[in-house]
Amino acid sequence: MKPYLDHDALVAGLVATGLSIPDREQAKVQLQKYGYHRLSGYRYLYRVQLPPEQQDPSSRRFRSKEHVPGTSLGDVIDLAEFDVRLRCVLASGIEDFEIRLRTAVAHVIARRSELGHLYVEHLDEKHCLKRPRNSSKTSHEIFLQQVNEATALAHRRNDDFVIHHRQMYGRDLSVWAVVEYLTFGSLIFLLDYLKAEDKRSVANTFGASHPAQFVKWVRAIGTLRNDVAHAVRLFNKPLKNEIAIPPRSCTNTLLTETASHLRVNSTLPESRRPSKRIYSHSAVLSYLLRSHPAGSEWWKEFRDVSSTFPRHSAVPLSPEENMGFPAGWKNDPLWN
Repeated sequence: MKPYLDHDALVAGLVATGLSIPDREQAKVQLQKYGYHRLSGYRYLYRVQLPPEQQDPSSRRFRSKEHVPGTSLGDVIDLAEFDVRLRCVLASGIEDFEIRLRTAVAHVIARRSELGHLYVEHLDEKHCLKRPRNSSKTSHEIFLQQVNEATALAHRRNDDFVIHHRQMYGRDLSVWAVVEYLTFGSLIFLLDYLKAEDKRSVANTFGASHPAQFVKWVRAIGTLRNDVAHAVRLFNKPLKNEIAIPPRSCTNTLLTETASHLRVNSTLPESRRPSKRIYSHSAVLSYLLRSHPAGSEWWKEFRDVSSTFPRHSAVPLSPEENMGFPAGWKNDPLWN
């Protein structure tokens, strides 16, 4: 395990490996702001690549500690700050999508019953009555535990509409109220438990033809939501979920060019595939928002932020090379 080093020693170590740091005091401030470990992820591509015979894939050792001549700490900070802007714009888009999804799911259930989420006859019974591996409870019973936790949270918070609901109708919250307190993960469970025709209705609302594919997209967005909330680095990093856009999975053509881009590059090593990078997830999010009846101009925000990617001459980094963006992506109708 590496030993602890104070900020002076950390800065000295960076200088010793060829990173240009004109102002050491300011460098220490940046280390206090971002952390040495976090900045290592942004420094990685600025380090000199080892000759093939010195590389060790088993320990993931492909680069030396030395930095490419001409690289400065400012270059690294620029990348980190771009990533902050990217996470902020994604957080905005994901929040918008999440609110619309909660509304759509609650609406199709409420048509059957105001408390339809509590009873399997209003959901996909076969799916609800399955027992997960190593569990004595059905999937719906497990989900009800999550509903009970959400309901208890609602009553503890004592929001005005919860007080009114309790006084007028009792402790159980109607589906349009309880979805406001479900975690995003629980909301995905509820989406997946919908009757086939209800799930298709929700999927169609967001421009998705196939409910199963729509649920996969929502799961990918849910994982990205957690990454964004925990300030996970998005630059030059493969994401957990791989995005697929099968033929005839969309009700309009806005994802056509993205689908082609993913298909052409599907034979790359998994970690380098665009389907595992941030562009594919952002494209699907933009598609779902734009295809919704309310429409969306979030695509403009994403395009503008992505256009601020820092360009440095020492190492030719780019969204296309490092984040899965296709060449000429700004000309895609999805971003216009």
